[in-house]
Amino acid sequence: MNDKVLVILKKKEAFQRYLSTKDRKNYLEYVKARNKARRAVRDYEKEVVKKAKKNPKAFYKFVNSKLKTSYRMNDILSGDDNLVSSDPGKAEVFNTYFSRVFT
Repeated sequence: MNDKVLVILKKKEAFQRYLSTKDRKNYLEYVKARNKARRAVRDYEKEVVKKAKKNPKAFYKFVNSKLKTSYRMNDILSGDDNLVSSDPGKAEVFNTYFSRVFT
């Protein structure tokens, strides 16, 4: 496995350990792991930028991966306490609410 991936996994493990104990020692270990992961990511980004002229495909792949967002809105309750999960239904609930609130 890639060293950078291992650093990030160690950060996640340290954070979970801290959350479960709320111990100061575990928090300090998490901070060290977090800083190390940040440095690893920064080094990787610098590496991609350095190689951009020789490998523009990798550069644009990296940039496009940062531009994509994946967000899905949670289900919501309508005014009559029905759970709405479809996107058009959610839009209708918001439309009804905002048309009542604003003139």
